[in-house]
Amino acid sequence: MINANLLPELDSIAAACSNARQPADVFRALDLALQRIVSHKLMTILTYDEALTRSTRLYSSHPDAYPAGTSTTIASKSWAQSVIRDGIPYVGHRVQDLESVFDHHRKMASLGLGSVINMPIRWCGRTAGTLNMLHEEGRYIGVDLRIVKLFAQYALPPLLASIACAPVAT
Repeated sequence: MINANLLPELDSIAAACSNARQPADVFRALDLALQRIVSHKLMTILTYDEALTRSTRLYSSHPDAYPAGTSTTIASKSWAQSVIRDGIPYVGHRVQDLESVFDHHRKMASLGLGSVINMPIRWCGRTAGTLNMLHEEGRYIGVDLRIVKLFAQYALPPLLASIACAPVAT
């Protein structure tokens, strides 16, 4: 039996996809729906370079702390191999888990962020990007990752559009 709360949220995202004028319209709808279904203090959507060395933030629920359009170096090669190359979600439950993966873990901790879900957004057997949710320590223990995956895949069309329309570096 499907959770009755999921259907209205999925419907709102489908409507956002149908009526979107820009990718951020769908990303915002996902942000709001996932806030109600799973909860987060910060949600971001990122894409990655082919060498798995840099990420670019396409969306942030808190642009003052984590602005869209910024690129950063990926600190953990093992994280990149697992999440980006292999498409395996990463869940960290404690501040120490974030320390082992993210260079900016101190900034995360200063914002009260101590747990994370990094959900790959996949297409044709490859990871096009990730949907990332962060919250206080322990918040994602027991979360059904299938729900997060279902919602994250709605980010695929606007994510691909963002990548296709990105300016080419010269």
